[in-house]
Order: sequence, then structure tokens, then C-alpha cells
Amino acid sequence: MSLDIWAAATALFVASFTPGPNNAICASIGATYGYTRALPFALGVTVGYPALIAAVGLGLAGLLAAFPQLHLAIKICGASFLLYLAWKIATAKNTPATNAKVPGFWRAFLFQWFNPKGVPVSFSIIAAYADAGDTLLADIAALMVISGVMAFGATSTWALVGSGISRLLNSPRALATFNGVMGALLALSLIPVFL
Repeated sequence: MSLDIWAAATALFVASFTPGPNNAICASIGATYGYTRALPFALGVTVGYPALIAAVGLGLAGLLAAFPQLHLAIKICGASFLLYLAWKIATAKNTPATNAKVPGFWRAFLFQWFNPKGVPVSFSIIAAYADAGDTLLADIAALMVISGVMAFGATSTWALVGSGISRLLNSPRALATFNGVMGALLALSLIPVFL
């Protein structure tokens, strides 16, 4: 394996823990419904992002190079889904309902393939840290493990932060304001994607 594990882990730590769609969604779910209700989404990211890393490492990059218009289609699908999620977060009920439909594992898993932050980061991570030679499969496997650990660490931390903030959001108006801000931040995170 030619992979510099510490350098890759540092890059994935920064990419995973900084604000982005996955983290904003987990914080909002945590604040509205509690940490436990955010775990299925966090686990979907934990499994979905390494799957994206594998796909990019094993050939998606070549497919996108051959069909550049596909990249724009991925951006548009991802942005559309993010705007939908931003709207759902911003307009979430002001009081948590135990039977409310919360984005879960499969939504999170599938979203990774259109995530405007995650897709470019996965290409960058593969390009920067995986060797195209004999160690490619070992490098991709290591990046999958590291990205899974970082994804769970980041999303569960943001869910905990959201859950902790919920104690401050003790009125329906405060919770509605928080969810409105999180929804707006999620929508605003799309600006760099199209610049």
C-alpha cells in the first residue's frame, strides 16, 4: 500500500467535520427529534460515502471524464435534492413528533451519490491519495475504512450538537428559527457548487 494514511485521514477529517449537507441534516434531526433519531441518517452516510469512494476509485472518474455532461446532471440532481431537504428542514414541525418521517439510512446512503460536497471531495481524495498502480485496491479499501470512520464521527457529533442545542430550543418558535437557519445554510451551501 502506497497510501499515506495520516495525510489521508487528516484530509478526510477536515472534509467530514466541516459544515456540509450531511452535518447540517444530522444537526437538525438531532435538535428536532434527538440523537437517536439521527443515527439512521448518520449510518447511511457512514456506509454510503465509502461506497462512493469505492465507485470513484474503481471507475466512476473515467465515466465522468468520457461523459462530462453526466457531472452536470449529478450536480443538478444533488442540488435539487438538497433544496428539497433544505425546505423540509426549514419547515419542520415546531415540536418533535415521535412518528414523524425523518430522513433515514437509505436516503442518506443514496444522497452521497449526489452530495455536492461529497462527490468532489471523493474525486480529490482518490486523486491525491490512491496510487493507480499495483496498490490501487488496497489504497481504495483503506480510504473506504478511513472515510467511514470519519463520516460516522462527524455526523454523530453534529447530531449530538443538535441534540445538545435542543435544550436551548425550548419553545416552538426557537426550534422553528433553528430549523429555518439550518435549512437556509443547507441551501446556501449550493452556491460554491455552481461557481
